[in-house]
Amino acid sequence: MPEHNSAEAKADRVRGKDINGQVVILERTQPRQLSLFQTFLSDEERYSNTIELYDAVPKYFSNHKIMTSMRKSGQYLPILKRTFEHKGETYVLYVRPARIMYANGEEMEYYPSPREELVEEALRKIACDQVKGVYLDDGAGVQFTLYELKKELKERGHDIDKAIL
Repeated sequence: MPEHNSAEAKADRVRGKDINGQVVILERTQPRQLSLFQTFLSDEERYSNTIELYDAVPKYFSNHKIMTSMRKSGQYLPILKRTFEHKGETYVLYVRPARIMYANGEEMEYYPSPREELVEEALRKIACDQVKGVYLDDGAGVQFTLYELKKELKERGHDIDKAIL
């Protein structure tokens, strides 16, 4: 049996339920590439940093009144198309709204707002600073508790009630 380098990806299984209540088992790995975002920042041009591009993407929608006026049947939003430039390159972004179903069965769609931006930044910080970033079936994720997220948001001056997270 070959020896494994401690820096290689570690894998184990995570069992849980999907949104339909079906049991799923995912493979959790800790790829070496993830540590680049946790421990490595380079100023050299030869290193790519797709996080910089991701951060430049205009993915949040901040005008609630305009969002309300765009709704079809008072509920549904079209896919939002945004063209933007980053470092001299032109990109096109398509933002699909999230559909929320309330306890009473009503549905309403929303584009990501500055609130989601705050939560995303807090989760990114938890993933990097507390080394809680993981890959589940090759998809990036972060392990956190609602307490950790609420604490991080509060430290940033954006306390949010857990009931609305």
